[in-house]
Amino acid sequence: MTEKLVLLDGGFFVSRMAKHWAPKGRFTRWMRKVERKKMNYAHFLNKVRRTVFQDLNYIQMRINQAGYGGCDVQVCWDGSNGRNHRGKLYPNYKANRVPAKYIETYSAEDYTNRDIREDYNSLNLDAMKLRKNFIGHYNPKLEADDLIADFVADHLDHDIIIFTQDSDLHQLLALHPTLKFHNFTESVEPIINFNFDYYPDWKAMAGDASDNIPGIPNLGPKKATELIINYGKLENIPVEVFNNYRLAEGFRTHASEVLKTYREDNEKSEGWAKRKYGVVWSQIENREPFTLNENQYQKLLAAESVEDVWFLKESYFDTIKHYREIIALPSQLYVRNSKD
Repeated sequence: MTEKLVLLDGGFFVSRMAKHWAPKGRFTRWMRKVERKKMNYAHFLNKVRRTVFQDLNYIQMRINQAGYGGCDVQVCWDGSNGRNHRGKLYPNYKANRVPAKYIETYSAEDYTNRDIREDYNSLNLDAMKLRKNFIGHYNPKLEADDLIADFVADHLDHDIIIFTQDSDLHQLLALHPTLKFHNFTESVEPIINFNFDYYPDWKAMAGDASDNIPGIPNLGPKKATELIINYGKLENIPVEVFNNYRLAEGFRTHASEVLKTYREDNEKSEGWAKRKYGVVWSQIENREPFTLNENQYQKLLAAESVEDVWFLKESYFDTIKHYREIIALPSQLYVRNSKD
């Protein structure tokens, strides 16, 4: 009989703490009572601990429902410096998760994240052993998805279920085709229209707002899917796909005046120009910032009043390759230590 393995993303506990400490969360309400001396601190701690036990009972119930009751649960926590190895390629990695007061000096390469385990340890709970069958795993230099990916790579002969809300882990189906996923509420069937081997290529182009990875401007998931289906990996995709264009310095006023004059001389509305040449016509007229992909650029150039000298071309190819390295699991950005 195939041995079963349960992997639990420690992000579950991060989200539970965030919910409980939200402005209207139960921990926040109880703490206000403590501050107003309507509840003593010992009572507060007891209520908090009971809530944590309820969270643990909930996730154990979901594990049982999935058919993995009785299994040890491998809880994978984010390391305090877990994002540093990806930050070397992309300093703004996960910058959207940083408090606003730190954003100006933020760099993922040297950022130290708060260790959520301390919240549980402060309640006289062992974050590495929250229940008898919950076994914690932590490496200060790795993120939870790195630990999970390494577990999968080292247990390819196991029946594995991953409890997570991180869709990046779906790419591990290329490594272990029978992996199961659960988002803490229900089982999840990852559905994409291409080989999971190309998931990092697709995500790098489409972008990932949760990790502050912008992807290729003006592309999006649908177009990225078409490119992967037609060409496969990034290196096979036509280079012009990665081109983007913006107005060169000093041309904003000139371009705006030229387009407006051309349109008015021909007695055309701004709406007509947008329909014929794209919404960027209006953005140029109104001197708004924009970027164009290759198709949008060629469409705009069809207008006889537009000059190519106005624009600067940038290729996102090398940047997108960096994004792919950041997304790919198991990561090649650190040396894996096999668990077998």
